Amino acid sequence: MVKAINDMGHVLGKQTIAEYVENEEILNILEEPGVEYAQEFHFERPEPILEFL
Repeated sequence: MVKAINDMGHVLGKQTIAEYVENEEILNILEEPGVEYAQEFHFERPEPILEFL
């Protein structure tokens, strides 16, 4: 499913973002179909907006 959605985005000339990337293994799997961006817990834990600012 990820590959199909990623391919469709690329056909439309768009870059893709994967959500819920929680570890290195998932990140490595996403490289194969060519997902350009990733977000979630693997990179940074959510924090309250006041702490972020």
